Amino acid sequence: LNGQNTLWLRQIASGRVSKVAAAENLEYRSPRFSADGEFINFLSPKDGQGHSYDLYRISIYGGAARRIVSGINDYAVAPDGVQIAYFRTDHDAKICQLLTADPEGRDEKPISAREKPNCYGVLTYAADGRTILSTVGGSDTGGENTEIIETNAANGDVKSFTSERWITIREMVSLPEKKGII
Repeated sequence: LNGQNTLWLRQIASGRVSKVAAAENLEYRSPRFSADGEFINFLSPKDGQGHSYDLYRISIYGGAARRIVSGINDYAVAPDGVQIAYFRTDHDAKICQLLTADPEGRDEKPISAREKPNCYGVLTYAADGRTILSTVGGSDTGGENTEIIETNAANGDVKSFTSERWITIREMVSLPEKKGII
């Protein structure tokens, strides 16, 4: 509407369509439901160029979107809804940091850090809610340099998820009972 974005929700069972967010100067990237289904989290570019984003949260019933955290690159919501994970990149220091917070963005805790070019990419929680899966690395040269790692959300211990490497991974979803990811 008038060059501004809106956010809509369609209920599958009833077919009802409702506007969640009126036209604002926000973009609605990477929308994800909260674990209880009462909120939609989304990213909106912070710098206008898509180098970093602010994470917002809005009720599925509408209202004003509320900024949860600022200056991040991607995020994931724990399956039980008690935690969010996200990473923030310091381009000057060439470091990216994996952090967690409660769903309102409070109690932010650094979990792990990596140096560029092996920064975090796509994030998702494993079904157990205790492990954060993430892509790391990159394929600026077109080679298969992207891998998946597991990070313990409580203590930051990191291990490789698989020995496979890819050119790029755009999205990951964890299967129940740690049976894998797609």
